Amino acid sequence: MESNDFKSLFGSVAKDYGFREVHGGWCVELISALVALNLQRSNYGNYFELNIKVFLGDGGHSADDLKKKIKSMTGDIFRRQPEECRPAFGNLGSGLVLPYLLD
Repeated sequence: MESNDFKSLFGSVAKDYGFREVHGGWCVELISALVALNLQRSNYGNYFELNIKVFLGDGGHSADDLKKKIKSMTGDIFRRQPEECRPAFGNLGSGLVLPYLLD
């Protein structure tokens, strides 16, 4: 699977779960937090890392504020994908990605 295909597939799954595409990532605004996801291509192999950022606050993010948060390296809470999900983000050329995302 090519990286653009993976990003497209990931984006459609994220949208199915209520995220919207914003500035190269996906976000959902909750009552007291903003949750942002973005895929970071590895420099060390043919895989992505999923950056999960949570910004705590009362919502009402301006477009400029939203862009800064989506593009930032961390949030109030920062995590990567769980270890058991790592195979879904690696070996993009191997065909292993799709079964993990659709399971």
